[in-house]
Amino acid sequence: MAETIHVGSCHCGKVRFQVTETIHRVSRCNCSICTKKGVLHWRVAAEQFTLLSGEEALTLYHSMFKFFPA
Repeated sequence: MAETIHVGSCHCGKVRFQVTETIHRVSRCNCSICTKKGVLHWRVAAEQFTLLSGEEALTLYHSMFKFFPA
């Protein structure tokens, strides 16, 4: 399967990014924000990730929720 370019953002939209990779497996978060938005998560290698905008808005995010395979 060929690699694809995916563009995304954080929940508030201030941070935008691009990932070049084939999606093989995603995880579903059970927090209220992700559940409302239908967000799925997937981990990528650093070399597949490009920050497009919002570096000044980056902070460390802690969640008390668990991720479950989709």
